[in-house]
Amino acid sequence: MKLRFLLIAFTLVTHLYGRSIFRAADPEEPTLIAQWVGDSKTYTFKNTHLEKEPLFKVFDKKQFFDHQLPVTPITFRYNTEQSVSGELLDQCIQTLLQEVKAGKTTFTHFDVLKKKDFNKQQQVGLLILKFKKYPFVVKLFLESPQSFVQPFSKGFEPTCFFYMGGGVNRHISGFTRIKNLTFVQNKIKKHHYWSQKVDFPRKWFWYPKESSWIQLTGKHIGETENIQTTFPAIYAIVADQIIWTREFALSDPKDRKTAMAISNFVDQRVDPHINNFGIEQNSGKIVPIDFELFPLMVGLKQNNKPSGYAAWYTGLALKMVKDTFGRSKQERRNIQQNTILSYLQD
Repeated sequence: MKLRFLLIAFTLVTHLYGRSIFRAADPEEPTLIAQWVGDSKTYTFKNTHLEKEPLFKVFDKKQFFDHQLPVTPITFRYNTEQSVSGELLDQCIQTLLQEVKAGKTTFTHFDVLKKKDFNKQQQVGLLILKFKKYPFVVKLFLESPQSFVQPFSKGFEPTCFFYMGGGVNRHISGFTRIKNLTFVQNKIKKHHYWSQKVDFPRKWFWYPKESSWIQLTGKHIGETENIQTTFPAIYAIVADQIIWTREFALSDPKDRKTAMAISNFVDQRVDPHINNFGIEQNSGKIVPIDFELFPLMVGLKQNNKPSGYAAWYTGLALKMVKDTFGRSKQERRNIQQNTILSYLQD
């Protein structure tokens, strides 16, 4: 049985059989308080699965601004004699944001690639789009304080990630994509075999000219009583459009072995999902496309190197069960107070 159907069952049970109304409230239950920076109105959420590092130790302000989309010309991946100014790309994305906020579903400069994780009514979530004229892809992230503390309103996958990843969501994990790409790229380059077989897209952060920031405060999360962070409510990642001549297939034993070997070599920092890999046109190299920090999303506390996809799916399903149903109050407290995620320290 596929992992998706197993996790659907576990998640449904979690929602149907929640905390007993007869159980006394825990005065030290982990609590999130979200608000706009500079605004006193707050939104609160309590849950025993909230953890410090996935929520408060991911956003790196210096790294975010050090990797902004340049205003200078950016060459095209498949034709280095052509380029477009970063300033023009910025203008296109600014227009996109205005159109999104106006409730439009078609856009002047972009075609939509994926919108299932976007809530049009609340104007929050993730939109993945491709420039119509230029060979670049944009992942646009939008959140609000109110939506941030509504983790179960965003669909099946975000709910699973919440339970497994200590409260993490797509908006937070998006901040890991460029730092993780750099780590993976440097490790691959040092390997005698993979350095000749694997290549990578370029990526930059984009930040709107006018954007509010979200302030997140945690109570009873971690070893201190209160912890706090701030991060942009709106941002985007701009990346090279990668054109594959062949996408990896789960039915191909060689593809399965190669994808899992690459993921294991980089400590699963690249999601081994088979659709993240393909053979690029022109170069003939393997070019992964998704660099969201996978261990963060599924809450891996240590290096995990499954032997194959059956072990990988089974391991994640069992972890979901353990994380959701199998932790005592003391175990949850120990995790919140003592866990240091090494992949966030690099």
